[in-house]
Amino acid sequence: MKSKNKDCDREPFTEKLLYFLADVADYGYRVRSLYGVLHSDDPKFAPQRMWLNKVIDSKEGKQKLHKAFYSLKRSGCIQEKMFEKKKGLVITEKGRLKTVRNVYRNNKLKKLPKGNYIIVFFDVPEEMKKRRDFFRGAIKELGFEKLQLSVWASSYDVKSELNSLIEKCGLEDCTKALVVQEMD
Repeated sequence: MKSKNKDCDREPFTEKLLYFLADVADYGYRVRSLYGVLHSDDPKFAPQRMWLNKVIDSKEGKQKLHKAFYSLKRSGCIQEKMFEKKKGLVITEKGRLKTVRNVYRNNKLKKLPKGNYIIVFFDVPEEMKKRRDFFRGAIKELGFEKLQLSVWASSYDVKSELNSLIEKCGLEDCTKALVVQEMD
């Protein structure tokens, strides 16, 4: 049975599963079990519950899900870890970057008026190195170019995407973004 959303039909199952896990795991900073999502009354998980329940209703769907999990683990996008004596999933830096890249690649970036730029400054502590490296990779996907090590500029209108990325990475205290007119 085909879904009405053609983009979902063309989206590989493994990538769709990765997006789903990234939503559920909040980009690796909190881990929830799939069992918890399926049995949660939380309305924000309703779409995920419906999609996953459809997948696991058939033997073929369960096999497809198992193969997709194995592929994500083998490619380094997810890892299984023990949390308080329970197995859970963590989205790795590679997995998070892949979800961000695909989201921004699928969106057409709109240019700012000529001479206008978004400048982002960041000073992320060394103990948050993984987040900093992830952030650098993600802002490249938003069309940012390096001016200095921690100063990047973009001629695209990506202010809302940048703010969302900063929040998802938990870097609100370490970053500043400005819209600049007429930069030499």
